[in-house]
Amino acid sequence: MPIPYDYQTDWSRMAKLIVHQALETQPGERVLIHADPTYFPALTEQVRIEVNRAGAIELATAMLHPPGLERVRRQLRRPQGRSHHDPRLARLPARKAGDDHHSHRDRDG
Repeated sequence: MPIPYDYQTDWSRMAKLIVHQALETQPGERVLIHADPTYFPALTEQVRIEVNRAGAIELATAMLHPPGLERVRRQLRRPQGRSHHDPRLARLPARKAGDDHHSHRDRDG
């Protein structure tokens, strides 16, 4: 995978070309954005801005996980079989199988 480099251009103008001319985004249109945060993050931000200016509905922006982040996540993962025990969790009431909601108790009572 090539190493991203800092490339400068008029990201706002490029985003306008993408959103309004290439995609012809319409008001009320639902948009999903899937981007790699290591490549041109300024363009991603400007595209999101233009999508909103076009009156479209940005449903979600999903960012890919770059290799560096994945490496760190693997290093920080707990080994199988070891779990973190938080003593505060022991004080919580046990939920019965089949419960599909949390019970809420009055904090004052």
